[in-house]
Amino acid sequence: MAWKKVIWTIVLIPLIFLLLWVLYKILIQEAIFSIVSADTIIETATNTKVINSTSSVKEFVERMASVIGIPTSTADFIIRHESNYCQDKNGFNAEIVGDNGNSRGCWQINKVYHPEVTDECANSLFCSTHWSLNYIKNGYINEWSTWKYRNKWYK
Repeated sequence: MAWKKVIWTIVLIPLIFLLLWVLYKILIQEAIFSIVSADTIIETATNTKVINSTSSVKEFVERMASVIGIPTSTADFIIRHESNYCQDKNGFNAEIVGDNGNSRGCWQINKVYHPEVTDECANSLFCSTHWSLNYIKNGYINEWSTWKYRNKWYK
């Protein structure tokens, strides 16, 4: 019975503390990142002129990408190929729908795969850009098929 206490004390308790420490670091770093980037992004959005054309969408996305730390050429490539900078036949439209109604907004965020993104956010250039660029920064860039298959589709 005493040997079980020794194993518990020497092995399992430090392991539990290590696991808790790792979770704490991950959660704290995410929280700090979100707070800092949200403040900076709100300032960036506030300093951006009215967005209603290809050039203003491009400028806004590039400024946001720069703030978040994504190469501007990457963000530009994706939004250009997903929604032509939020342009349809009538001009600027942040509520563009694709993939038989499953993909929404300028970034064409799929509601089947991303139900956590509301229609309101997906159809808002500001909210969808913030979500998309952070999602890309976290390593999920290949979820945009235009990026994943860029070398095959856009030669």
